[in-house]
Amino acid sequence: MGTHGIAGHPWDVLRVLVGSALLAFLTACAAPSAQDIVTAPGIVDGVELLTDCRTYPQPTTVEDLDQLAATFLAHPGFQGGDGAMSIELGDGRRLVLFGDTLRERSYPGGSVVRNSVMLFDGDQVCVVSGPDGREVVSDRDDGVGYWPMSLVARSSGGVEDVAIMMQRVATTAADDLGFVILGTSLVRMRIPHQGAPRVLETIDLQEDDPSGSRITWGSAMWRGDDEWIYVYGTRNPQRDGVYGWSLHAARARWGDLADQDRWQFWDGERWSAQRSQVATLIKADGGVAQVLSVFARDGVWYVVSTKDGDLGDDVAVWTASHPFGPYTAHPAVMSLPAEGFDGALTYLVLAHPDLFEVPGSVVISYSRGSTDWEALVRQPLRYRPAFERIRLPVSAEPRVIR
Repeated sequence: MGTHGIAGHPWDVLRVLVGSALLAFLTACAAPSAQDIVTAPGIVDGVELLTDCRTYPQPTTVEDLDQLAATFLAHPGFQGGDGAMSIELGDGRRLVLFGDTLRERSYPGGSVVRNSVMLFDGDQVCVVSGPDGREVVSDRDDGVGYWPMSLVARSSGGVEDVAIMMQRVATTAADDLGFVILGTSLVRMRIPHQGAPRVLETIDLQEDDPSGSRITWGSAMWRGDDEWIYVYGTRNPQRDGVYGWSLHAARARWGDLADQDRWQFWDGERWSAQRSQVATLIKADGGVAQVLSVFARDGVWYVVSTKDGDLGDDVAVWTASHPFGPYTAHPAVMSLPAEGFDGALTYLVLAHPDLFEVPGSVVISYSRGSTDWEALVRQPLRYRPAFERIRLPVSAEPRVIR
């Protein structure tokens, strides 16, 4: 697997990137005295969410969006970030989640936060932040923080309920990554139509487990037409030479997402309550990235990811007639472009199936970063997602989902 001209083992390169981001987070200075910003508070259990909105040139095409992402620096609350998972809300706004995020040093809450949220509404872009301008999803009392992986939403009575799967991350000097992933957490958010988001609760779905070989549930999610929430998990077997992650499937009703004892897991033949019997849908060898996208359209299920792990060069699509497979691998639909500077990385490919929708294709984003965190701080536009449209492969005749 190539790394776009970067020397060293590809897994080690990713470790440098994320470890550097966390180091920057820990050493970032707190912001100076708060500046005047326009805020709209939403209070839940005494916690305030702040919405800082600015005017921006609204894109109408994927090309417009890609150009905007590469050049727009008019919002001090977002200078750069990775992730860019998104969903359209019932009132037409678009909710976008980012992981480690760069902001202007004078911005309330600090110049680096572990997660951030943006709302796009017509020609308004709004940065949403938590107490004192910090992360929307606050760190635990012991310093464990949260990185977003996937989200689903539903509308009812003028309110949008959003379920977000996040991975818990702790900094540690005992691991060569500089951090360790401890498991998955569910964040429940409520967004009144035309109102400010509110975080209702953050629920750790299982006890902290630093094991690198366990399944990371919530790596992708999709709300099916049958009202099941399909939750996908990935696992790396921790074997030399295997950089990909295997894919696994579970499902839950909306009200049961916080209780894994009520989930059903695909065991290869049926949905079962036995998570230990969960089947492998895509093998790790030549498999997917840790975080990816799964979505359904016209009865066909699509998996979109870099092939062969987080730093694979090729964007690939797998298709199936059911959420549980069997999944067919297709030839790569594109190769991620090499960035023109030392230490550049391209990673975290995500699909946006409700964005500028055109039959037979889907819009994707990929994150851009560097092994040199200070270079990103100096030039935050290098730490911005890029957007492309890819063709979707022709799949087998769709069948009724069981």
